[in-house]
Order: sequence, then structure tokens, then C-alpha cells
Amino acid sequence: TSPVPSGIEVIDVPNTGNTPTLDAQIDAAEWEGAKVISYDCSNTERPGVRAQFYGPFTLGSPEDLTNTVYLQHNGQYLYIGLDIVDDVISLRDETVSSWWNDDSVEVYIDEDNSDSTTGGTQITIRADNTAGSLVSGDYADWLDGESQLKADGSGWVVELAVDLAAHSMEVGGTYGFDMTVNDSDGENPPNAQGVQDWLYATYETAYYNESYW
Repeated sequence: TSPVPSGIEVIDVPNTGNTPTLDAQIDAAEWEGAKVISYDCSNTERPGVRAQFYGPFTLGSPEDLTNTVYLQHNGQYLYIGLDIVDDVISLRDETVSSWWNDDSVEVYIDEDNSDSTTGGTQITIRADNTAGSLVSGDYADWLDGESQLKADGSGWVVELAVDLAAHSMEVGGTYGFDMTVNDSDGENPPNAQGVQDWLYATYETAYYNESYW
């Protein structure tokens, strides 16, 4: 990791009026007009948003991990779509509670803009929508969504919806937001992460420190 920031500070999420079907397919008509952001693990301009946990540090390639994010709302729901390119799909025992050690996505939302340095919660979605895909407990009602592997084995897709009113989030408001893609290629110790790519810097404390989002 490094102290270099991501270069992405504010994302304007448009009101497209769309209501996507949450079927883990990025349909062009359903996401027309959405804000699109793409980042991959070969980008030398954003080293501060990548963490590698095992082996010598390498930047990898776009085929190894690329995340294309779609963001939109319709006045009622914030919709998040992710088209992930991943050349090695790695999913371990479905009963493992540490979902972030599989190929997965983590979403972070500071709905009250408290900038808490201890209050962040990992909302994790596994790549294949199997057990443990959506967070449980106090945040079980945060998201509706679905993920699925691509038929050609080149990655996976996620579609998510956040009920804005249910979390006292207003259209036109500004809220802390972050996300990371976990890429576990299977060469690491059992139930261990390989690489994380974050939208914002930095890895070390961003998963619980809302002030980074």
C-alpha cells in the first residue's frame, strides 16, 4: 500500500429513473445514463488503493482483476452494479464466515456522515450468491441484490439496491461511500485474502474508518 490517494473524491450519482431488475446482469437499457467508473489492478497511478497480502508485490493485469462500477438512483433506491473481470474464480467452503476471503465485493456507506473512525461495517457479497452473500445481523436490511458468475468463466456480476428512505438518506445529499473487490486466486493459505482493490485509499483502516470514504 502507499499514501497516494485514489484521485476519486466525489461521485455524482444521477437520477436516471431506471428500476433495474436485480438479476446480476448489467442490461444496457436498465443502466442507461448511470455513472460508470472502472479501475483495475494494473494501474500504476493508483497504488494506494491496492493491497496484496501474500507473495511479492505485483500490479497484475486487467485480466486478473478489473472492476467496472455503475451507480444510479431513481429517487427511491440507490443502485450499484459491478461487472468484474477475474481470470481465476476462487470460492471456498460456503460455511466460512469470513466472506471477504473469497472472491467478493464489500460496500461501505456512511449514511449519517458521522465520519466514525470505529463504526464502519463490511457489507459483503460473494461472487456466486451462495451462503453468506449478504451481511447478517444489524445490517441485514441494508441491501437487496444478487451476484452470479459469468458463464464463460471470465468473472462475475453484482447488482445491488439500497432503499434511501429506509436509511434516512436524501436525494441531493452527500454521503461517505467506498467499495473494494476481493480477489483470492487460490494460491494463498486456506481462507486468506489475496488482493484487494479499493475505490479510495487506503487499505489499512478504511474498512472501519468512515472518514476515508
